[in-house]
Amino acid sequence: MALGGYRRAAVAGALWGMSIDRWLDQVRAAGVARGLHPCTRAAYVRWAARYLRFWEARPPHRLAGTELQRFLAVLEKEGCAPATVRQARSALLFLHRVVLGLELEGPPRLASWRPAPALPVDVVRQVLAHLPPEPRLMAELVYGAGLRVGECCRLRIRDLELERGVIRVRRRDGLQDRLTVIPESVRAALASRVAASRRVHLRRSLRDRGMCPLPMAELDGASMSSDWRWMWLFPSPRTRRHVRSGRPVVRPVHPTTLQRALTAAAQAAGVGGWAGRFTCQRLRHTFAAQLLAAGYPIGTVQALLGHRDRATTLRYHDALPVGWLGVRSPLDFGVPVALPRGLTGELTGGDGRFA
Repeated sequence: MALGGYRRAAVAGALWGMSIDRWLDQVRAAGVARGLHPCTRAAYVRWAARYLRFWEARPPHRLAGTELQRFLAVLEKEGCAPATVRQARSALLFLHRVVLGLELEGPPRLASWRPAPALPVDVVRQVLAHLPPEPRLMAELVYGAGLRVGECCRLRIRDLELERGVIRVRRRDGLQDRLTVIPESVRAALASRVAASRRVHLRRSLRDRGMCPLPMAELDGASMSSDWRWMWLFPSPRTRRHVRSGRPVVRPVHPTTLQRALTAAAQAAGVGGWAGRFTCQRLRHTFAAQLLAAGYPIGTVQALLGHRDRATTLRYHDALPVGWLGVRSPLDFGVPVALPRGLTGELTGGDGRFA
């Protein structure tokens, strides 16, 4: 049975459709009770609807691990990206365990994820040079601070501590925030950006369009602030009305803005085979791989990236250039070493060792 273009059975289609809607309402309610972000809840509801309609001939409480594994296999067969399959697995495990109250005997296993190889430093700099000022600053934060693209877009002015040289990354699920480093080369640009964002906020405040939702208010929509320090560092050029209050609020720039600019810059830079694989997440992978190659402790890199499990950070060893494990054999002591392309320059000293 294909996932797209299905047709419900003519006999009990209407009744079964109402049953699916009731299950989806329970998914939404469970997501609210668990404090999931609205975007996560919406994704879980979409996957639950797709899964229940895929197995429309079976009641939901009779679905088990076998059906879930077959559904994921169909996704992989249709060419879905590994990240999409992992998201579907998380959503459907939430459906089975939290909504249906069923503990699967054998949760479906996916192929072990491995990050793509790290981008060479010179290639990254070529692409950054072809970006406009605002997308370039965002890309430099993603690459230089290890931010996710969504985290970069949702940065607030008060999240920057320019004197200390750190960025406070706020967790959208209400858990503990984390700190990451501000690259020295972008401090002046960040200071100018803060001043520009403040001027935009003051102009909008004169027209009563300068309200910004507070961090945890994104979950319930209750509290908003007009303080410029709570303003987004990269605000959207247009304001939108809040769904519940009806007041015009300022939203951050959408992540696709940066991704599209990055793709266009990679094509304009003419970096060859790297152009089609130049993504925001690839920049974050390169940040982690180059820190590990420079000899930083795995715990430090884990804290900067915000990984809960150290095993996730250890996978970035696979993103290091081929032939470089960060360890030099005693047999080669005193012998000049030719480092792989992309790990030269500021990462190494004059003797070929990492500075």
